[in-house]
Amino acid sequence: MLSLSDRTRLMNRMIKRSKDMLLEEGSIFPMLTMYKKGVAMNVDEDQTIKGVVLIKNSSSYGIVSDDYIADDGETIYTSHIVFKYGDGVDERDINRASKALVRKHKPDMVGLVMSCLYTINNDGTPIDINPDTSRLLHSVFYTPVSREGSVIFIPFVNRGELPIEKKKESDGISDAVNFDVSFFDSGWSSTVGKSVKPSIGNPYPRG
Repeated sequence: MLSLSDRTRLMNRMIKRSKDMLLEEGSIFPMLTMYKKGVAMNVDEDQTIKGVVLIKNSSSYGIVSDDYIADDGETIYTSHIVFKYGDGVDERDINRASKALVRKHKPDMVGLVMSCLYTINNDGTPIDINPDTSRLLHSVFYTPVSREGSVIFIPFVNRGELPIEKKKESDGISDAVNFDVSFFDSGWSSTVGKSVKPSIGNPYPRG
């Protein structure tokens, strides 16, 4: 079982990396990430799942590993599953895939990060949002010990690619910055009672 401290650090690390990718690439693919303490997962064989475009186990990175050392010193192994979006693939497919992967690999935590455009107000009326500028960086994480999850919605504005003179190359510590993206940070909260539902439901089986 992952401690609250370990879960929080892993969730925040995934958000930080998603922001860095938006700054570098201007967009992100939906990415499901599974964490398992003490046991490495082999998800490469799941490449045939509908919508999956890339699968990476932490152990396959070679020298640069995405594993994490827990508070108690044990290794938390990581697997990333990247999905395409559109062309017949949507949240329902990612939801089905997450349930199948969780049943098979039994991770200690699973989370999805994606860029979304929500168009419904709390009262059900449409929101007039320019899809080229206003979006949400959305993430939700679940563990097998609780029906509720942790969710975060971070609005961001992407003003487009930066001029060449304003771009920043990666220095090996910080990622490259190629796009003018502003984030309006918010905090983690429970999935319970949210008017905007998370992109995936809790994928852990319930007895």
